[in-house]
Amino acid sequence: VKLKSTDKFKISGTSSLSTDLFNFDYSIAIGGAELSEKEFYELSKSKEKLVNIKGKWVEINKEDIKKVIDFFKNKEKISLTDIIIINSSNEQGFEIDNVIVPEEFKTEISGLFDFKYINSIEPPKTFIGELREYQKKGLGWMIFLRKIGLGGILADDMGLGKTIQAIAYLLRLDKNKLPSLIICPTSVIGNWQREIQKFSPSLKMNIHHGSSRFDKKEFVNNARKHDLTISSYSTVRMDEELFQDMEWETLLLDEAQNIKNPLTKQAISINKIKSKCRFSLTGTPVENRLSELWSIMNFVNPGFLSNWNNFKKNFAEPIELYDSEQKKELLKKIIGPFIL
Repeated sequence: VKLKSTDKFKISGTSSLSTDLFNFDYSIAIGGAELSEKEFYELSKSKEKLVNIKGKWVEINKEDIKKVIDFFKNKEKISLTDIIIINSSNEQGFEIDNVIVPEEFKTEISGLFDFKYINSIEPPKTFIGELREYQKKGLGWMIFLRKIGLGGILADDMGLGKTIQAIAYLLRLDKNKLPSLIICPTSVIGNWQREIQKFSPSLKMNIHHGSSRFDKKEFVNNARKHDLTISSYSTVRMDEELFQDMEWETLLLDEAQNIKNPLTKQAISINKIKSKCRFSLTGTPVENRLSELWSIMNFVNPGFLSNWNNFKKNFAEPIELYDSEQKKELLKKIIGPFIL
C-alpha cells in the first residue's frame, strides 16, 4: 500500500497523533502493477482468480483484498498511529511501503520512525550551564515532538538530569505563547525552584501551592504574567477547575508515576487540563503492570494506545498472562518514538 498526502500537514497539539494528521489517497501494488483506490475497489468485485492488470496476468487473493478494503472502508483519513501499527504488525495482512508527505515535513516524519533523523540541539543562550551530549539529544527530541504536536515520556534514570533537559526545553519555547505548567510532588517544588533559578533565571516562574495561593480570577491573571506555573499533584486535585479553565502551552508531569492508576481522581483531573503539548518525566514508566504504561502514555498522547479495554485485550493480557514475545516486540515498536 502507498499513501500520498492530499493536504497540508496539520498540527492540532495534544492527541493529534491519535486522530488525523493527514488526508491520504492510497494506491495498491499487485503483481508489480499499481492501482488507484478506485481501480482496486473495482477489482475487488471481480469473481475471477486470475485477472489482467495493466497488461499483466495476476492471481488475486480475495481474503487479502478484503482486508485492505475493510481497513480503508470507514477511514476518511489515516493517522500516523495507523501507519506505525500497520508496519509494526502483520495483523492487518498488508504493509504500507511508501508514505508521501509534503517535502517540508519529510524529516519530521522520518524522525518518528528513526531517531537518527532527530538532531541534537544546543540550549538557548539564556541557559546558564552546559548540557551533556545525551541531554542535547533529549532536548532535540522534546523540541521535535513539540513541533509536530506530540508528547513524550523522558525516562532517563534518576540523577541523569531530566529536570535540566526540561528547563532547557521551556527556555526554547516562544515567549509569546501560552504559559506552561509543571505538576510535581510537593517534596520537589523547592528543587524545581532552585534548578530554574540556577540554570534559567530569565524564566518568569509562578508557584501555586499552599495557603497563599490565588483564587480563580487572580490565578488566571497571575499565570499569564509568567512563563510557567509550578504546582503539586495534591493542589491540582483541589483546584482542578482553575487549571482546567485555562489552556497551557506545555503540561509537564514530574514523577509521572503519580498517575499510574488511570482511574484515580488525580489522574482523571490532570487528563482534563488543556495544553498544546504534554511531557512526562519518570525513571519508572512501568513498575508493576502495563496499565501504568498505558496511563502515562495516554496522558502524553491521548488515545494513541486506544482505550484501556482495547489495550488490555490486545497487549496487557497477552503479555502479562501469556508472556507473548510477539506482542512485546510490537508494543516496543509502537511506543518507541515516544519514550526516551
